[in-house]
Amino acid sequence: MLRGGGQRARLVLGLAVGVLLSASFAGFQAFPASAGSSSFKTIAAGGKFGLALRTDGTVLAWGDNQFGELGNGATSAPVVTPTVIPGLSNVVAVAAGALTAMALKNDGTVLAWGYNQDGEVGIGTFTPSVPTPTQVPGLSAVTAISVGGGDLGALKADGTVWEWGDNTASPARSRLSASAGSRRSRLAPTTPWRSVQTGRF
Repeated sequence: MLRGGGQRARLVLGLAVGVLLSASFAGFQAFPASAGSSSFKTIAAGGKFGLALRTDGTVLAWGDNQFGELGNGATSAPVVTPTVIPGLSNVVAVAAGALTAMALKNDGTVLAWGYNQDGEVGIGTFTPSVPTPTQVPGLSAVTAISVGGGDLGALKADGTVWEWGDNTASPARSRLSASAGSRRSRLAPTTPWRSVQTGRF
């Protein structure tokens, strides 16, 4: 499933779809040779950046990098060429929010990077930016991930849902801790959750 929020995100998503599918619309081009020859599994659009997951488990990123959204270890000028995120492998799913990104690995662990002013990366600190994919501690056996504007979620194999990040505009999460960046399990009333989806508000 392709996800994105906001006008800029839709633009990034549209461009990504165009290049990934080699669309014949004017202005669209296929990924450059530097992107490699592997097939692509899925893409995700953030506020001003995009991610593409290849079938070999590596991830490409491009776009704005003010807060380290591209996971290349730096906060730098935008990158216009899809570039492999260093050190990120065995990925089975990616998700992108306004300024933060996530990756789910085949061992059920989760990594996050980018904007972290409200604890979006989930590492227990509020460092403004985390430009390198960093494992979210305390999470294992994860089967699905999702990123909203500034809140992130993970579904575990036992049916529990974990959320963290910006909690200021989410009355539906009144059962969660109001402190940003906290991770709390949230159970369904009678049966385990089957999917997870976060939103902007």
